[in-house]
Amino acid sequence: MLGRTHAVGSLALAHAALIGYTAYANRNDVAVEGGNYLEVFGLSIGEPLSFTEYGLMVGVVSCFILILFNIGSGRLRLLQLVTMIGGMGTLYLVAEGTYPLTITLMLLFFALGTILPDIDSETSTLGRYVTPISRAIPHRTITHTIWIVLLAAGVAWYTESVYLLALALGYTLHIVEDSFSKQGIRWFYPVPKWRRKRGSYRSFVYETGGFGENVVFQAAVVLHVVCAGYIIWSSFGLRTMALM
Repeated sequence: MLGRTHAVGSLALAHAALIGYTAYANRNDVAVEGGNYLEVFGLSIGEPLSFTEYGLMVGVVSCFILILFNIGSGRLRLLQLVTMIGGMGTLYLVAEGTYPLTITLMLLFFALGTILPDIDSETSTLGRYVTPISRAIPHRTITHTIWIVLLAAGVAWYTESVYLLALALGYTLHIVEDSFSKQGIRWFYPVPKWRRKRGSYRSFVYETGGFGENVVFQAAVVLHVVCAGYIIWSSFGLRTMALM
């Protein structure tokens, strides 16, 4: 997949998962004292957010994606950067506790992780800025392996960092998605790739930049809109706002 599809698609899954789990954790029939929250390295995932906190979070992550993919003119990118920093500062000041800002930073690390494996390509979002690395490493080799996933997960576990854990999760999703492409990946590189039997096929494959990837990208955008619509619907009294 192209970098934008990796980032937008993976963030759509994270967006839906965060909203779904937060709504579940704060339901009256399952909530316990202090919340039915998932503890990850001391962070309670699932704490409720206000509509303002959610809006700031979406704004910061959206600006980060626009900056990441150089969308807009130089002045517009500068405005995006100022807006992102201002949004984070505002979130720090108005939020009740550190949870909203922590989740926002985790999503930024997650988004970065979704494009990090393609640092081995000179045409990728990151690879064009670190050409010594992108030229030295053949595309979809060592950076697209289980070994890097295990290393990233191990470092996150050792340091007990929720940010590195988010980065590792985004990294993993990237290579899982690439494994369904026509080119595929070698999970255990440099171990030789097993030959598939004649006539065998995968039920779903896509071509990078092709129709299948465009469908995935558009579906991810729709999922983001649905998630935002749910929050707006919940916020304006159409139902009790258990999430935000």
